[in-house]
Amino acid sequence: MLWMLLVGSLALAEPTVDQQVQTKLVERVADLRVEQLEIEVTLKAWEAQLADGKTLEVAMALRRPSLDDLLTQRSSAAVELLDLSQRYGERHPELLAARAGLEAIGTHLREEVQRVLLSERVRLEVLQATEQALLAATP
Repeated sequence: MLWMLLVGSLALAEPTVDQQVQTKLVERVADLRVEQLEIEVTLKAWEAQLADGKTLEVAMALRRPSLDDLLTQRSSAAVELLDLSQRYGERHPELLAARAGLEAIGTHLREEVQRVLLSERVRLEVLQATEQALLAATP
């Protein structure tokens, strides 16, 4: 008889399905908020660096294949420009073309960094919308 009372009291102590669902929702909302804060802090840091003209640093920090390719191209173009500048005068056509190429890569790099940051902002908005949906679904 005592055994039945103990088992009965343990059964009452188990959380209901509604309580389990509620707990999972709260945990998921907490995880979403942490992820949102991480993205917000990181975005602010990257945007501050961009405002200071540190596109290369941001591109390296983002660690995206498209940016890595552009960084490699930029490095090669810079080495070529240095080599040409040691061989030719300031107005030599090859040197002018190399400068223009380096500037074009720099422009492309800045544009790609902006695209990546935009995708991070969109990701943040999706997380915020998901959080709002979960909160609305919470009884």
